[in-house]
Amino acid sequence: MTDTNPAIRVEEDSADDDVSFRAQVLVGLIAADSGDVVSAEEVEVEALAWRKRMLVAMNRKERTGR
Repeated sequence: MTDTNPAIRVEEDSADDDVSFRAQVLVGLIAADSGDVVSAEEVEVEALAWRKRMLVAMNRKERTGR
């Protein structure tokens, strides 16, 4: 039988989140140690290009209805 006590569920969810976070940090550390990183400038350029593509797609959808 599963315990339905909200306090226990929150504690279990928190523990799961902690494990997930630690795993993501480890992946990031391994990537950084191996030199597999992207500069902030590259991230901003890619984000700007993505935003422009999304605006074009949204405008096209508004004009054509699809």
